[in-house]
Amino acid sequence: MFHIKKVGNVKNIKSRWITKGIKVSRQRLQFLCYLKKKLILPRHSLNYIKKYQKIYKNVLADARKKENDRFIQKSTNRSKALWQIINFESGKAFKINYKTSDVDSMTDLDPLLTPGHFNSFFVEIAGKMVNQLNDQKPKYDQACKVTPFSKSIFFVPITENEVLSVTSKLKGKLSAGYDEIPEKLVKFSIQPICKPLTFIFNLSLCTGIFPDQMKIAKVRPIHKRGRIQELSNYRPISLLPVFSKIFETLIYNRVVNFLNKHNLISDAQNGFRQNKSTHTALQSFIEDVQKALDNKFFALGIFLDLSKAFDVINHKLLLAKLELYGFRGISLSLMRSYLTGRSQFVEIDHVDAKSPNQKSFSSSCKEIKYGVPQGSVLGPLLFLMFINDLPKAVHEAKVVLFADDTNILIIDKNLKSLNDKTIVSMHQLENWFAVNHLIINIEKTKALFFQGRGPRQIDKPELYLNNKKITYTANLKFLGIYITENLSWSSHIHHLVQKLNKTIYLIKSLRDLVSLPILRSVYFAKFESLLRYGIIFWGCGQKDIQTVFKIQKKCLRLIKRVNNRVSCREFFGEFKILTLTSLYIFETLCFLRKNRIYNISYSDVHGYNTVHKQNLYVQPCNTSRCKRSVINMGIRLYNNLPSQIRSIQEFKVFKRQLKDYLLCKAFYSLQEYFYKN
Repeated sequence: MFHIKKVGNVKNIKSRWITKGIKVSRQRLQFLCYLKKKLILPRHSLNYIKKYQKIYKNVLADARKKENDRFIQKSTNRSKALWQIINFESGKAFKINYKTSDVDSMTDLDPLLTPGHFNSFFVEIAGKMVNQLNDQKPKYDQACKVTPFSKSIFFVPITENEVLSVTSKLKGKLSAGYDEIPEKLVKFSIQPICKPLTFIFNLSLCTGIFPDQMKIAKVRPIHKRGRIQELSNYRPISLLPVFSKIFETLIYNRVVNFLNKHNLISDAQNGFRQNKSTHTALQSFIEDVQKALDNKFFALGIFLDLSKAFDVINHKLLLAKLELYGFRGISLSLMRSYLTGRSQFVEIDHVDAKSPNQKSFSSSCKEIKYGVPQGSVLGPLLFLMFINDLPKAVHEAKVVLFADDTNILIIDKNLKSLNDKTIVSMHQLENWFAVNHLIINIEKTKALFFQGRGPRQIDKPELYLNNKKITYTANLKFLGIYITENLSWSSHIHHLVQKLNKTIYLIKSLRDLVSLPILRSVYFAKFESLLRYGIIFWGCGQKDIQTVFKIQKKCLRLIKRVNNRVSCREFFGEFKILTLTSLYIFETLCFLRKNRIYNISYSDVHGYNTVHKQNLYVQPCNTSRCKRSVINMGIRLYNNLPSQIRSIQEFKVFKRQLKDYLLCKAFYSLQEYFYKN
């Protein structure tokens, strides 16, 4: 058995790019400056020294940029590497702050004891929350909405090629589980151990026993917010063994194939599924609200907040549902073995004030009795299957899910009928959550009441869950998007602008530290990623959108090092960056094409030939809000595309051709796209 030597990776970045040649040049420059100070030199000598200083400065800057580029490209966490460079160059030391914490407001804890407090808190919190639930719960078999599925899942044997394929897709991180074996080491050495690994995995599939050594989690507490002395202000980050991740991925692939083949996962679920995302969840909700308001209906959205949803899952209930979905015999035994007998310990790094050395302190292991494994591959999928029958339990409302993010939408033309539907839906929700031992955080659960034209002051339905009142709000954040009661995007854009300005600071700080290609990649990773998210919903505005576009142009001018009066239009093409309008067009059309949401053409609507018979049919709307929906705007944008792009059938080719077209045009507004295209 080899002992793993831990080596700190916090080094002096400067020492890596100060080469021998630079040191010689620096000494020569210092000597020249000394002569300049002590002697009266002729003009040509002074010019020589000035030129030498300039060359030395440029060489120094170039060496620093090259080393920083190498440091970023080599790093597995580029975001962390960027901030390390900024902190070093700005004179901030690399510090590992040890967060003291306690149970009874103690001010100073022995680091040997602290991990134990953390571990006890993390393990016991789920049990305490479950015990606080009302003991008078309906019987599970009376309220379970899972339709028994007759077919059973069978885990086909794992091949060595599968193991090699899954291992090759690991990110190669240096973080490790309790065994201190990092992903990078496993990726490097997979060939000689592939055969025994495959044998162990197949033996587990045949016997229905998940290896105990793969069920131990190392937990690191990360401070979220608030007082550092409060244990509840820390988030547990679980690190499982790499071999567990590989095995779980192989099982995951088999389970997903079975679920997809038989269409067992509800369409309401958008989390952790292929071709599903937060965008599909948001579109499903927002589109229905827009249609309701367009038809002068009332709409009520209830946004549930679940407390520790993944951590409080009852294993007995989960296994009962898995059996109904087709897990029987050995496959069910494997899932039971996977869930039970798990344990975790907490590890904390401590820096002694009297010594720069870093030490690690660990707690003893504690058994985990509730929940799906955090940081695992199978955990999220098992949670989806656990919550999968929720949409069937609520008959008078539409349920939109993204993992544990749960939204209930109730629509009706009559306010009294809406109130009646709400009462029924609240009762059904209470019953389902009580049966399934899931806990709703009423304080964080909010409601939005949507209405079209008419009096603002109306009697909204009163909302109660577990005899506690749910409060209404004018706007809230759902899946990263700020939604208001009138479906205005001003609030979201306001928060977006704040984030973009912070990213501007990052790019400005890096401008002299890294090369232009790296700076461009930072733009895509940090700036454009913010623009992309949710742009299909808020990107069709006019007034507020100009504020965002100005910030985008400001960012481009920073990268290019030009003043505010210089036009940016040619820079978009030079850096192959889409303008804000072009990005909106690109994302909306890709979303429309990828999800095949709407494919009705004018030829399908009319029985006779029209000039635009090959165009997609735009459904008539009564309000501008509905006209700006993702589908209606997407259809208008699609109909205005050149025919050679519209005729492309393969999505990847369509996406590439569309991007090339938009890069070439660099549209500054939708009016420019519609009328000059």
